[in-house]
Amino acid sequence: MEDPGLKSATSHWQQVLTQPTIAAILLALLCLGLHHSVLSGGWRFDDGDHLNFASTYAPWQYFFMPEITRLQSGANLTPWNTLFYDINLSLFGLNPQGFYMHQLMLIWLTSVATYFLLKLWIAPLWSLMGAATFLVGAPTVHIANEIMTGHYASGLLFTVIALYAYVRAVREQRISLALIGTLFYLLAVTCKEIYVPLIAIFPFLPVGTLKDRLRFALPFSFVALAYIFWRLHVLGRLFGGYNLGGNYDFLLIIETFRNLPFLLFGNHLVGKFAVIIIGLLILYWIYRRKVNLKLTAAALGLLLFPLIPLVNFPGITAPDRYLYFIGWGLALLVAYLLSLSASKLDKRLAWPIGIILISISWAHSREEQQNLLNMAMPTEKSYEFMLNSHANQVYIEPNFDYYFGAVLPGAVATQKKLAPSSPERARIVPDMEQLAALDLAHISVWSYSDACRCVEDVTATVPARIADYHNKLAQRALSVSLHIENLKATWQFGPYQDGEYAIMINNQGFFPLPRSGAHSYPRKTLEGYILYKSPQGWITKSPQFHIDSLIQPRWEWSRL
Repeated sequence: MEDPGLKSATSHWQQVLTQPTIAAILLALLCLGLHHSVLSGGWRFDDGDHLNFASTYAPWQYFFMPEITRLQSGANLTPWNTLFYDINLSLFGLNPQGFYMHQLMLIWLTSVATYFLLKLWIAPLWSLMGAATFLVGAPTVHIANEIMTGHYASGLLFTVIALYAYVRAVREQRISLALIGTLFYLLAVTCKEIYVPLIAIFPFLPVGTLKDRLRFALPFSFVALAYIFWRLHVLGRLFGGYNLGGNYDFLLIIETFRNLPFLLFGNHLVGKFAVIIIGLLILYWIYRRKVNLKLTAAALGLLLFPLIPLVNFPGITAPDRYLYFIGWGLALLVAYLLSLSASKLDKRLAWPIGIILISISWAHSREEQQNLLNMAMPTEKSYEFMLNSHANQVYIEPNFDYYFGAVLPGAVATQKKLAPSSPERARIVPDMEQLAALDLAHISVWSYSDACRCVEDVTATVPARIADYHNKLAQRALSVSLHIENLKATWQFGPYQDGEYAIMINNQGFFPLPRSGAHSYPRKTLEGYILYKSPQGWITKSPQFHIDSLIQPRWEWSRL
């Protein structure tokens, strides 16, 4: 990758544009221009749960007490995510605009750090192009619009700084720079496990000798080793994410990876054109022996390996946070290929290619932003309603989805902690049984509607819904085997092969489950019941259960 010929002479205006201060300002303007609309966004997706967790526990608890750390996620080790909310709560309270501004700041700083990293090998102008490509990418749009991905944004910034410091350390033979890089690597691994494999590419980087690269990688290796023991202590496993069954569909993994370029550029004619352009550039420069194949293979492994546990569940179907690191890596690749083309072929060829690729990426990002806003609308409007509701109101999710019952009350609880004198808010009704028990003469029922894209009063529809539920409810055969142990829940339902099984979780709502499986579950107790919906329309349910991993970790029940 390192080629002095790439740092060719540039015109005066190019030299001005690529002065570090000017470049940073240009990237700031681009970042704000692309993503300023997020500053009018509200709470979305998982925000309520994270707000509540951050306002409940102190940093020393969620970083250093495993029984607290794992409560945030039984599948991932991400204490920095809580710290991100903690810092923002201290600075901005329950004003989401401050959170979004923090997010944009992280994205901008990552683009600046990317510019400096690329400048170690290629000309400043193409380094600026690479940083701009990162800002325009579809995954960056998702990160900018989702506060809950602050740990992804923080982690990538720390990773880029760590990589930059490492390369400088090898070049300048300065252990102090390696230690600075190690510090940022340590911060990165507390953000997200996808950044842990960074050290895998160190031996292949085009800098210094192999001996030097290994020597300066040593302090990073100590952090990686410490992370392994930390993760084992907290989660009890090194790999797996949400997939605790240990079953991996090789063909599905290959198909998912094959589809990644089209997620990043769009699975349409224009997006495919961009993928073809990049593919042809890669093949040409491989043929010309200008692509470091060992480094490329190591980088692909670094970027793709952490995605394997996500393929089965929850799946990789959009250019969202799961592809943020990959989108950044693609930006570096594009910058390098364009720099090669400008230096070895013709600048008049490189510039149009760069503009075409950025334009296609930008157009796809606009499409993704609209898709994301549509997805966010139910939670955003529901948070807005809950935080301004009254005690004589209740909220129901149309399908009594567990997700809403898990995240919405967290925002209300946080509001109460920050402002104890705030009025009592609406509570969430998690199922039809509790809805039927309400006194509708004194309580109004509210729910999100796609028709108006708002939370509306649905009290008048409740009697009909309750009657329909009772007409479908039947005493039919059902069997349940449920077990919680070692930070996971395992289950087996029967006797039906088709239809839909769901579990009522801790009075929060229903979570659909396959007939058998395993899922991370970091808590010691679990209560609720099992609901089955048949293809014919009738439903049946189990009695209530209460499981305690220390006293009674298993529940077996059946009805013939």
